Amino acid sequence: MDVRPKFNPTALIRCSIPFLTLILSNPAWPVVTLIPDCPEKFIGIVESSKADEGPNNSLSKLNITVEVTKYLSGTSQTKEKKFKVLKYGNLQFVKGNYYIISLNKNHLCMAEKVGPQDY
Repeated sequence: MDVRPKFNPTALIRCSIPFLTLILSNPAWPVVTLIPDCPEKFIGIVESSKADEGPNNSLSKLNITVEVTKYLSGTSQTKEKKFKVLKYGNLQFVKGNYYIISLNKNHLCMAEKVGPQDY
């Protein structure tokens, strides 16, 4: 005679629902918002992309210089913008390409590659 209890998936689900509800409803979970307010938005063409001096590692940065061709929002009207991005990040700025860029005090919020016909 087998005395082991039978596996009951319904009981497992019933027990896990309160636990998951507690875990997922906890307001103390960290939420990362890098830069919530990006007042400057413009279309620009990349003039240069130069690496920082120093060690070449996963945190190496590129200095990006963009010539602004059209402002979409913001109060600044300078024709050239400079900012830094990770050299080995998922954003690749190529000299001569057009991008829609959002900045907050020279910190990159968003960048999207576009063609010159898109503006």
